[in-house]
Amino acid sequence: MKDNLSNDNKEIDVIEKNKVKQKLAEQKAQIKLQKQKDKESVRKLKNNLKITKAENLNQNDETLSDKEIRKRAKKEQELAYKNAAAVKLKKTEKDKINWKQTIREFPAAMTKEVLKIRWGTASSLGFKFLITIIFLALSAVFFFLIDWGLQELFTLMHVL
Repeated sequence: MKDNLSNDNKEIDVIEKNKVKQKLAEQKAQIKLQKQKDKESVRKLKNNLKITKAENLNQNDETLSDKEIRKRAKKEQELAYKNAAAVKLKKTEKDKINWKQTIREFPAAMTKEVLKIRWGTASSLGFKFLITIIFLALSAVFFFLIDWGLQELFTLMHVL
């Protein structure tokens, strides 16, 4: 009897979880569509602004100097960016984090990450260690020779 009740409760929980997942997926899809529409409207605004800029510049080309044309174009561009920023959708609130689930899934995620690491073999590590020792010795000899050369230079100059 208890087994049947617990199985029924589990099935109900699974169904409820699936419904919640579907709702979340629908909400995300709606947000994505809204963002695409906003981007498209921003593009249209920018294209319209470019067209109007070209028309204005062609009409006023004869009467305005180059500096004035550049100033007007710059101002119109700044206005376009402000309008585009106003049209863009504000960031939506982040989904709440299910801390219990993340804590439960953390060890599995960490093991996956550790398995992704390519550990070096003994031969490659030995070769790298040998190269490091050689460069260490070469740098020691190089700095010894610089020190010895400076000592000799200062003794010839009678500084030391």
